[in-house]
Amino acid sequence: FTLTVATHSGHVYQLQRSASLAADWADVGAPQDGLTGSAGSPSNRTFTDPAASGSRYFYRVEVIP
Repeated sequence: FTLTVATHSGHVYQLQRSASLAADWADVGAPQDGLTGSAGSPSNRTFTDPAASGSRYFYRVEVIP
């Protein structure tokens, strides 16, 4: 599973997954610092879950101020 997200400097982004929307969320991989382009526009960061095979998961990206 791979997800690309627009990010901004000054924030940290963490991919998380859960087997159910009612279950706890688990961090996937290391958090990534946000990036802002030279014109102040957001820059993309790509998150990957190498363990996503055969099972169904829900994903979200937590933004830490």
